[in-house]
This record gives sequence, structure tokens and C-alpha cells, in this order.
Amino acid sequence: MSPLRSVLCAVDLSEEGDAAIRQADEVARLHRARLIAYHALPVPSRSAPLFPHLAQADNTAFVTLERRVLEALVARVTAVTGRASADFEVELGAGSAHSAIVEDAERLGVDLIVVGGGGPRGVMRAVLGAVAERVVRYAHCAVWVARPSPAAGPVIAASDLSDPSMPAIEAGVDFGKRRGVKVSVMHALAFQQVLPPMASAGMPAMPLWSPADFEKIRAELGQQLTTAVRRFDPDAEVIVSEGRPATLILELAQQRSAGLICVGTKGRSGLSRMVLGSVAEEVVRHAGCAVLVVRLPGGS
Repeated sequence: MSPLRSVLCAVDLSEEGDAAIRQADEVARLHRARLIAYHALPVPSRSAPLFPHLAQADNTAFVTLERRVLEALVARVTAVTGRASADFEVELGAGSAHSAIVEDAERLGVDLIVVGGGGPRGVMRAVLGAVAERVVRYAHCAVWVARPSPAAGPVIAASDLSDPSMPAIEAGVDFGKRRGVKVSVMHALAFQQVLPPMASAGMPAMPLWSPADFEKIRAELGQQLTTAVRRFDPDAEVIVSEGRPATLILELAQQRSAGLICVGTKGRSGLSRMVLGSVAEEVVRHAGCAVLVVRLPGGS
């Protein structure tokens, strides 16, 4: 993963969102990148267009709100990170949270968006998680979904063994090296047993996969994955398992008390944008730790 130049942290000014500030601060420090604290305000209402004096009052109230939010942002980031106010930037936007975050992150040309994903359970996870999923779906760049995670936990990077998926492995290995933790790279064999069709004239039955077939394919894929991973880290653990990719990723992360899951996704426009890779979205929705979603080449 190329060194990051700028990290935008979406701050909702809640205690649940402090994990996003802490993790954005860590990533920015590891990459020596500029840190931008960002908050999206609601669009100001124009409740009295026929009464100019009331409209002026609305404008004054919004300016006051902006000032108070800016002060609160600076105070929050300073308290959580220990940074001086001169060591980070502050930006305000307006509109629905996910739209404002995505649009302003692209306008500012940031390399990474950090957004809170909520805690392990409860209403705040549902609220923050919904924003995070939409940001992941529409963002132009990588997105870090922050959740309380063990700092010493390993990194789990997932790959489908295609060339476009290599940036996800590279990003996971890069963060593992910077943080000094173990990296495990996994591939899930999403096999479905092939059953013989009903007998019919001229239609030979398809054979079942045998255990030997599974082992042969597993070994071949394991060798391919090992070869690919060695480009980035010869010491990374390589795992090939059989089952649903999202389920296997989440189970492994839970078993290892992972500090970060790294996955890739494609698609930024059209239908592909509306049906973001189900693996990435399911991992973002259900993971118990932070998730880094890397935008892969090849989207439409």
C-alpha cells in the first residue's frame, strides 16, 4: 500500500465515535500523513422565505452552530489524541452524513476515510454502522471502519487470488509491518457439491467432487497464495479454508482476536455500486474489530 498523504476522520462527537479518532490518529502517525477531522452538519432549513428578518435569524443561528461544532471538534480530537490544535485540520460539511463525507473526501483528495462503525452491539452500532456501509459503498478511496480493537491483535487479509485483489493483501501486510503485528492472509474455497442430474437420454451424470479433489485444489491454491504473499511478506501466515468467504473471515478474526480485517471491493458506479461486493459489506456489518476496505481496480 502506498504511503498515505492524508486521512479524513469522520467525527460524530459521540463517545462511541472516539475509536474512529484514535485509529485515524494512529494511521496518520504511522504514515506521517495529515489528519483532517470532519463533521457533517444538517442542511440549514429555510423556514420563512417570505420573512427576511426570520431568514436572517436562521443564518445567524447556523453560523453560531458552525462555530460551536468547530470548537467541539478541536476539543474532542485534542482530548482523544493529545495533539495540539495546530497538528490537525478541521473541516465542516453539510447534508446527510454519508453523502457529505464521500463528496468532501473526494473534493479534498484524501487517501483514506476513517468512519466509526459503532460498538459491539446496540443502537449506536446500527446507526453508525449504516453510515459506514454507505461510505464504503460510495467512497472513491479506501475506507477504515473503526471499532474498538486490540492493538496487539493480528491483521487478517482476505484474497480471492485475482491480480486485482493484491492491493488488499499489500495493505494488510503494510499495516501489520507498521504496527509490528502478525499478518494472516486467507482464501476461502466457496465450493458447492456438484450432484448428478436426473438420468436422461444422452445426458451423462456429472461426477461428485471427491475428498482427494478437494485436497488437490486446496494445495494448489495454497501454493498460489503463498507465492503471491511472498511478494509482500515472506513471514505472513497463509490459510486456505472451505466455506462462505465472509463467514470464514469473521470466524478467523474472532478466533485470533484480530486487530484489523483487510478486504477489497470493486465498483463505484451504476448497478455495481448499488450491489457492493457482498463479502466486504457483510464483513463491515458484522466484524467485531476494525475493517479496512481497499478499493480495487476493475470497477465499473
